[in-house]
Amino acid sequence: AIMKYVEHHNQSAKPFIWKAQAETILEKYRRAKAVLDKIKTA
Repeated sequence: AIMKYVEHHNQSAKPFIWKAQAETILEKYRRAKAVLDKIKTA
């Protein structure tokens, strides 16, 4: 079943195109990391 899905999906495959700028992605990562770093673990 999975292989049939993949075969069907690949018939109309399109290349992946980035929509966001790299710096925007990195800034979101930095903000998320700053929040997660504040969480104390056991």
